[in-house]
Amino acid sequence: MDNVKRMFAEIQESNKLINQNIKEIKNDLKNLTTKIVEVNQRIVKIETEDFSLKEKLKIAERKLRRNNIIIFGIPEEEQDPLNYFKTIIEKNLEVTLEETEVDTIKRIGLPSNNKPKPVILELVRNLKKAEIFNKVTKFKGTGLSITNNLNKEDREEQRFLYHQLRSARQNHHQAVLKGNTLIVNGEKYTYQQLKEKENIEEKAPLLVHPLYHKNNSELNTPIKILEKNQENSLFQIGTEGFVATTIPVQNETTPRKPRTRKGSENLN
Repeated sequence: MDNVKRMFAEIQESNKLINQNIKEIKNDLKNLTTKIVEVNQRIVKIETEDFSLKEKLKIAERKLRRNNIIIFGIPEEEQDPLNYFKTIIEKNLEVTLEETEVDTIKRIGLPSNNKPKPVILELVRNLKKAEIFNKVTKFKGTGLSITNNLNKEDREEQRFLYHQLRSARQNHHQAVLKGNTLIVNGEKYTYQQLKEKENIEEKAPLLVHPLYHKNNSELNTPIKILEKNQENSLFQIGTEGFVATTIPVQNETTPRKPRTRKGSENLN
């Protein structure tokens, strides 16, 4: 009997230790969970600060490039590219450019396809740059062309927007590009909106054009992405700005011709 009591006491003591260990483990897990939450919050804060810093750097870089013009077509052998450019714009654009309005001018990059290296012109004021760009069409026939001095990210953005602009005009839409906004038939599309629609298009099981199509009977209604319906075809849901062409889906429920056993045709 004493042995049984002793065993029972030992079991009780063991249970007590086990419960105490479980309680300690729970507390450790709780503290660990709290630390994980704190670490995640710090990560989010750092990522937010990093994004904010990158945006500030982008804004600062754009301000540095704001007054710059990239000029293509000035002959490589030309010793005074500034005077060459001034002569062209005074004669064809009727725009005068004083030396006091110029910060620096220099050649950049490498020549390609036997073309001269481009020239970067840094102006003192953005107003003079705007005056030149307002008459940019008058460069036709001069052998020169100009563009903004953009960073890699902004160049890719402009390239994408120009592609969308050409696509819209090829489909007989009234389309213009103002800054980073594409205007099609009076509707405004930002770069971010068009890229989001392009990403959706890649996930959609059909060909989708990111602009309205002329032969769409509901031109001014929201256009939508397609997915399967109960009839196993495709229908439109969601995203404004797309024109979708339905694609017939093969009906997998078509009944198959029943198979007959060999010689069964003689049973009747």
